[in-house]
Formats: sequence, C-alpha cells, structure tokens
Amino acid sequence: MKPCPQHQQTIAWLAVDALDSESARSLRVHLDTCPGCRGYFDELSKVAGNLKAAEIPSDVQVTAGFHSKLMRRLEAEAPASIWERLAAQVQSNWRLALPAAAAAVVLIVLFRSPNSPVNPAPPAFTPVAVNSPPPVDLAPTVANYQRVASRSIDEFNDLLTRQGRQNLPAAPVYTAGMGLSTL
Repeated sequence: MKPCPQHQQTIAWLAVDALDSESARSLRVHLDTCPGCRGYFDELSKVAGNLKAAEIPSDVQVTAGFHSKLMRRLEAEAPASIWERLAAQVQSNWRLALPAAAAAVVLIVLFRSPNSPVNPAPPAFTPVAVNSPPPVDLAPTVANYQRVASRSIDEFNDLLTRQGRQNLPAAPVYTAGMGLSTL
C-alpha cells in the first residue's frame, strides 16, 4: 500500500528522529490506523538504521583536485540539451530527418507567404452610404426577410427589432365546432 501523500515527509522525519514529541505522538496514532503509512515508516526506519550502523572512517583525506575532477565527471554525465540531442538524432537517422526538414520548410513557406490560403489577405474596405433612406416596414414574410438580409445584416436586425416592438392584432381563435355549422 502507498502512504498518505500528506504524511510522507513527516514519516521520514520520524524515521530519523527529527520530529518534536507532540508531532511524533500524533503521527504514531495515524500509523496505528493506516497500513500504507506504517509500511512506509518501517521501510524508512530500516534504511535509517542501516545508515546509522555504517562505519564512516574518520581518516579520509580529500586531495585538492578531488572536487574539480568530480565536477568534470558530473558535467560529462549531465544530460545534453534538447538541441544537442536533436543534432545527434539527425546525424544518426539522416534518412528520417531529411523528409522532416523538407516538410518543415514547406510549412514555413506556406505560413510566411502573404497570399497563401492559410493566411488570406484582409478583405477590401467597402464604404457604406451614410444617408440611407428611411426604413420601410415590410410585410413579415420569408421573402422580404431574405431580401433585407442579403442587403445588410444590420438592416435585417433593425427590421426584426421594429417588427418585434409592434403590437400585433389579436389572432383569431379557432374552435373545433366552427367547421361543423357550415356542413
């Protein structure tokens, strides 16, 4: 089982006896009820005990060049940058890199070209007459709506707004008995 994520750090501190007594007491109560945390504590306690039991010779002498040699070895083992790894991949797999590079060039040309279908030129500005005739109320038919909408969407919006504000006459009420009297 996995330990509770919120208790992992405090369990590690408990395993090396770095917690104050109150925190240690409350964590031990949790360890009694949580098998995941208890198993994690047991593992860390074993590792901490092994480290304490290991003998460290006190007569170890470090030479002056030790640190510089260590740093050079660490830098040599450090992972290469993304560009260095990419260059190494290109050198080793040039048959795959050549088509990929060609595709990249084509995409760059397409996106950079001002007349490409990906980046069309902006539409030309067409001036609109400011002194337009006053709006004429048309009958609310589909044909009239289509005609006005094809001229201007703003004019169509105005027509619908005006017609929506009008008080419509009361609609006739039809009942089932109306048609029987004429038979």
